[in-house]
Amino acid sequence: SINAGYEKSKKLNLIHHIGMLEKDAGYQAGKKMVKLSTFDKAMCWNHIPGLSVLDDRCKGFEQAMGELGIEYLGQILVQESNMNGSVSAAERAVNETGDWGGYGILLTGRASIPAALELKKRHSSFVIGSFDICSSLYDSLETGDILFGVDHQPYLQGYLPISILTHAVASKQSLLDHSIKSGPRFVIAPPTDQESACEDRHFPVCPVEGKSIFVSSRSPTGTSQPTSSMQPSVFRTVNPPLSMQPSFVPSFDMRPTLEIVQIRGYVRCGLSNATVKSQEGFLVDLCRAVAAVIFGNPESFVGVPVMSSTRFEQLNGREVDLLLYGDTHTIE
Repeated sequence: SINAGYEKSKKLNLIHHIGMLEKDAGYQAGKKMVKLSTFDKAMCWNHIPGLSVLDDRCKGFEQAMGELGIEYLGQILVQESNMNGSVSAAERAVNETGDWGGYGILLTGRASIPAALELKKRHSSFVIGSFDICSSLYDSLETGDILFGVDHQPYLQGYLPISILTHAVASKQSLLDHSIKSGPRFVIAPPTDQESACEDRHFPVCPVEGKSIFVSSRSPTGTSQPTSSMQPSVFRTVNPPLSMQPSFVPSFDMRPTLEIVQIRGYVRCGLSNATVKSQEGFLVDLCRAVAAVIFGNPESFVGVPVMSSTRFEQLNGREVDLLLYGDTHTIE
């Protein structure tokens, strides 16, 4: 199961639930807010009172405030759907005039952002953190009106089940942890143009600093910082020894290399710089042979220079599909 329904997934005896645990997310958001700003009074803005997801976020936030010595004054219960009604409800809850210096307010969803920004025009000194990601959040991060956005990464929630279920079927193994946490992930700056373009192309393998990795995008993440809530998981069985450590954003494309190469239309062969320049020799012929088998064209390849000291890192980082640099090759 994904997204909401963690407790129900356990009752149904599902192997995993992939999503963000809301109380933990509220707790982590509280710690992040204290790390990024200074305040001594805190409130949680709940725009749908009685909704368990939002209540849990506020409970986690309250717990963090208690542990960190911040006075928690309760929830701002805002049921009004219009801007003026929401602003008035928030002012009644805080019940103070002035600039609200020393206040920290956590919004439980992006629906509250417009009203909170309007409120900040009247009381300029309180600090804001918010759940959910949207264009108004990015604008507010840029102006400094909001400290961060909490992202539960829905793309990752859809991506991880495929590899996890495939692995479970193929190996008869599952992770010890029932919960695979896709968040919270804290967005602290708007995304770059490159990250936005990556999302617009539906998350292909995007180049970043010379490495092919999945990167944060404007829609799900922006520029973000990890938390410690995602811990490495351990397999139930240890023979054969396998490793699988989910992360917030996959560090590389988890599809089979052959599938990636076929979609791309050519194979990237890791070769010495001299071999790449000369395009001659036994290793280049090996690369051509692989290209011929895959595409029926021996010239459907690109030579990528690799260094002896980093060649395996380049292979693991998916900079190259096939390493041909004086290493032993077998029929396997």
